[in-house]
Amino acid sequence: MAKGPDSKYFRYSLSGGEPRSMPWLSEREIVILWTADGRSVIVSSDALIPSRVERVDLDSGRRTLFKEIAPPDRVGLMSVGLSSFAQDERSYAYGFTRQLSTMFVVESKK
Repeated sequence: MAKGPDSKYFRYSLSGGEPRSMPWLSEREIVILWTADGRSVIVSSDALIPSRVERVDLDSGRRTLFKEIAPPDRVGLMSVGLSSFAQDERSYAYGFTRQLSTMFVVESKK
């Protein structure tokens, strides 16, 4: 599977032939992992909080929620970065960006 020049996904056969369009995958999604049976991919869109990770059947386009990812403490959470899954689909890692600040109140004594 690869993205074409127009950022749309295509599935290429190793035995040749024309690539198949994958219209159910959007250009803003990232393919994280092929499933062990080769029939689905795990995809994520890093624009959401929590990050929604879905399993997409490559033949039908059917989507199922695989996991929602975010740190337990969401205070100051700006984004959840790209996830990485082990081939067994049980272990994963992700990054996130958090912005915290401190506000001070200054009073003038006149």
